[in-house]
Amino acid sequence: MQADTVAGNTTVKPNSITLPGMMCFQYILQHDTVNLKLIIKDSAVYGNLFYNMYEKDDNRGRFKGLRKGDIIKADYTYISEGTTSIREVIFRLKDNVLTEGFGEMEEKGKKLVFKDTSKVQYTKKYTSVDCKD
Repeated sequence: MQADTVAGNTTVKPNSITLPGMMCFQYILQHDTVNLKLIIKDSAVYGNLFYNMYEKDDNRGRFKGLRKGDIIKADYTYISEGTTSIREVIFRLKDNVLTEGFGEMEEKGKKLVFKDTSKVQYTKKYTSVDCKD
């Protein structure tokens, strides 16, 4: 049996998520890879997000937002092709599974936001991975 590891002040057992704490996830499909480092403290969430999509421009940045129940909603500030942009991201973290949500978006001010979060479809399942600094 593996020993527990410590994430911040929280003990995280292998294959389990204890909140608050730090968790890392990855999504891989053919040539596409997404890496996410998620830190949760009370209802606040923040972390790093890196999209490497085949034959598309990479984008990497940081997100900061809130967790309500099993829904994480955050602003993702990222750089792609030398330009800084902001868009809303939404995830569901339930039963140790992180799933990214997608839906129709619109521009408000200088950021892209979901038009109607009640219509978001959670379709991209991420795998929990060990966090590496």
